[in-house]
Amino acid sequence: MRTLFDRLRASDVVRHGLLVMVATTFGNACFFLYHAATSRLLGVAEYGSLYALITLALLVSLPASVLSNVITKSAAEFRALADPGHMRALLRFVLRLFLSISAGFVAVATILAVPLGGFMHVPVWSIPAATLAGCAMMLVATLRAVLQGDHEFTVFSAVAAIEGASRALLGAVLVIPFGLFGGVSALILSEAACGAYALRRLLRKYGDAVTAKFSIDRKRVLQTTGSAAACAVAVAILSSIDVVLVKHYFSPSQAGIYSAASLAGKIMLFVAGFAPAVLLPKAVDRQARGASTTGVLLGSIAMFAAIAVVGLAIFYFGGVLLLHALVGRAFDAAAPLLIWYAGAMALLAATNIFASYAIALHRLLFSFPLIAVAVAEIVAIALYHPSIQAVLSVMVAFNGIALVTTALAVGLESPRNPLRRKLATHSVG
Repeated sequence: MRTLFDRLRASDVVRHGLLVMVATTFGNACFFLYHAATSRLLGVAEYGSLYALITLALLVSLPASVLSNVITKSAAEFRALADPGHMRALLRFVLRLFLSISAGFVAVATILAVPLGGFMHVPVWSIPAATLAGCAMMLVATLRAVLQGDHEFTVFSAVAAIEGASRALLGAVLVIPFGLFGGVSALILSEAACGAYALRRLLRKYGDAVTAKFSIDRKRVLQTTGSAAACAVAVAILSSIDVVLVKHYFSPSQAGIYSAASLAGKIMLFVAGFAPAVLLPKAVDRQARGASTTGVLLGSIAMFAAIAVVGLAIFYFGGVLLLHALVGRAFDAAAPLLIWYAGAMALLAATNIFASYAIALHRLLFSFPLIAVAVAEIVAIALYHPSIQAVLSVMVAFNGIALVTTALAVGLESPRNPLRRKLATHSVG
């Protein structure tokens, strides 16, 4: 037993994993403090509008989710080669790319503000404002991806903590005088704060490096980007699109109740979100050195499983208390939904672990069935939504299917898979 403990203590995967877990848990706890304050100050209906706008911001930030894994892989490779020139070139490239994307998104959101505001039943001004918040999230996510690939897990963790703390503080201060506008403004300002910190730390390390000519293996990057895009879109759909659809199909009060269940249930996804952040760069590094990557995957799964078991037990036995702590007693109707929503998020978190591992090792077969499952969930909810409980049951079912299909696809692409070896032998012959 002591030997096992010593091995775990010496493992950089465990040490960095725990560091990132603590920081992201703190950051996410602050996010929930933000929601706890805004839900009480805004009321059920207006909080439903704020939550829908936050979901819109998360959807806007999808390009960062699409390319973050590619950026992390590139940064990890440059770190392994001890190449600060290429690291600086990568930083400049991602900044220019995402600033350009952000400008386009804000322009489109301004043009479509009236129809989108009508569809979501929110003020017209809130559409470009939420889009700007999403663009700020996108820029911060790209900087975190560089830090992640550079194994700067201390700074990476600090960014997560600053993001959460500033959002909670600003949310509490701005919602009181400005209502919904203050809630959205808090998102924008908190992302600006942690983005400035992350950029400052990166420039301190690489600002004096001679910028190298930035060249990439376009075919491999396009393959990875396509797979990462499918993964990011699928995870976003499987974790967030239900809130948007409920906001459209149900009354404001029912949408507010469902938003409270989603807020609480997503704790499981956020707490377990540390695993891919450490797994991907570690797997890339070990593969580049010719070492086995299996231990990284198994260690990540073991840490996630322990957290998931404890988390689900907390939801089962203390879900109502958690709900009261987050949003108060006005949302008690969400209590029966909590354990199911948490279970759905646990399934999605496990799916994300397998997907990140696959992207790190360039096993990209999983992306096709995963995106198909996500699209099928949208269709299923659109066709079958007699109640918010029914919507949640659809979500649980499709998140389970996503996990099974992703794990199977990753296993099928393993070099140790007898079927793959047999097919490779026949193709060579």
